[in-house]
Amino acid sequence: MPKDDLLFAPSVDVRIKIRKPFLVHLASEGGGVSARVEEINEFGYGSNRGEALDDLGKTISELYFSLSTERDRLSDDLAGTLRILEEHVVRVR
Repeated sequence: MPKDDLLFAPSVDVRIKIRKPFLVHLASEGGGVSARVEEINEFGYGSNRGEALDDLGKTISELYFSLSTERDRLSDDLAGTLRILEEHVVRVR
């Protein structure tokens, strides 16, 4: 794993638990840092690495709940994204 990559298991929402960490690529962008999960094509951004990872964790949580709620109406692409999320995330509440 290159040094700009890390395994990330955010704990930003008490309603979910990460069972499998996400592979995150960190990069400097426009005076800040981006944290990207290519597998689900999502990212977080912040002025430093910690802020970018926090933003990414919130994005993952919001995406998971949004897609879970609309499960029966998702396009094939979004259903695929939800399947990937469910490999990583489990609802606990």
